[in-house]
Amino acid sequence: MSPMSSTQRRAALRIAYITTAFPWRSETAVIKEIHELAELGFHIQVVSLKQNSFDGTFDPKAFRFRDRTLYPGPLLWAQSLARSLVQLFTRSAFRRLLRLTLRESGRHLGKNLYILFFLVPAIARRLQGDNVAYMHANFASYQAYTAMAVHELTGIPFGFTVHAHDIFLDHFMIPQKVNKAALVLSISRYNIEYMEREFGINAENIQVIHCGVDLAEFSVVQAPSTGVPLILSVGRMDPMKGFDVLLEACALLRQDNRFRCVVVGSGPELKTLQALAAQRGLEPVVEFRSGVPQAELVELYQSCSLYVQPCRRTSVGMQDGIPATLMEAMAVAKPTISTYVSGIPELIEDGVDGRLVQPEDPMGLCQAMRELLDDPQQRDRLGRAARDKIERQFNIAVSARALAALLEDLLTEGSGT
Repeated sequence: MSPMSSTQRRAALRIAYITTAFPWRSETAVIKEIHELAELGFHIQVVSLKQNSFDGTFDPKAFRFRDRTLYPGPLLWAQSLARSLVQLFTRSAFRRLLRLTLRESGRHLGKNLYILFFLVPAIARRLQGDNVAYMHANFASYQAYTAMAVHELTGIPFGFTVHAHDIFLDHFMIPQKVNKAALVLSISRYNIEYMEREFGINAENIQVIHCGVDLAEFSVVQAPSTGVPLILSVGRMDPMKGFDVLLEACALLRQDNRFRCVVVGSGPELKTLQALAAQRGLEPVVEFRSGVPQAELVELYQSCSLYVQPCRRTSVGMQDGIPATLMEAMAVAKPTISTYVSGIPELIEDGVDGRLVQPEDPMGLCQAMRELLDDPQQRDRLGRAARDKIERQFNIAVSARALAALLEDLLTEGSGT
């Protein structure tokens, strides 16, 4: 019998992805990743921890997995609770999970108990019945807890990817998850160093695989060289994004430069930011937009002169990982300005493929913006270098191939093939 090809091995190895609320726009990176893995031959099915629908705004690549997604609901809840109560008295593995959950969950206890009693037993039974060979959680928080719990009850190996909020804010049982996982990935080296420092784990086997951009969606278009320069910033209106710092910098910049600024997004800080813009007299030059479709957003990237994202670490310790918006702007060859926060310096090297300033520094940000607006040649040089960086290191096709190689090695070794 001839040995199986790589494509045949991948198709035979079923992988379940544990997600939050598929297809959630905030988890677009997950959709892109599983789509690329499917393109490479893996059989992917999705487990969503929350009920969701295919209405609204999301990456259309998700449609591929519409009939391969397990959602919670009354039947699954009832099946899980019934099996939980039986296993509570019959299985020591379930009791160990419960003790660990009670001891280590902290403020996440309520949600973890819901996952353990109302989701995990039914998910475990479904994945065993589907002969799933591996589970991957794309965040280290509740998703990785679910995968770890299913692993403890079934023996199915699991892994997870570390992003941002899942270790900076919503973290629990990180050492236990790392120790039990067959594969742990991080989107940045910064995250690995942070976990070593904050959680005391041995991060020797944690590997970096960057999130990536689908370059087919972000083509380079030459923006008009005439007219008022456009400064663009995109993201959830959250303190960690630093939109208030951008507005203060725009107020300083307006003293000497003509420009217009478009801020795209929604969230809890929107009204506060609009009030700040009015207070600083920026209403004639700053426009807030929300609910922008992806095609229109790409056009904004392509038409802007400068992309700015002045991220910060908040008072509660929350910070970005590596913002996808920075990668998207760089993919269309735009000069970007951001800050020395988290993994951002792994994406942008100051003066080489973008500019970095200190967080919480409107004057420094204003100076960097002014320099680039006054120097078209520097903008062009940084933009071309930015596109090259994305093609080489933050390309979803490159990242998916690296992940596919790790998964194939892990799963074929485990199966003995």
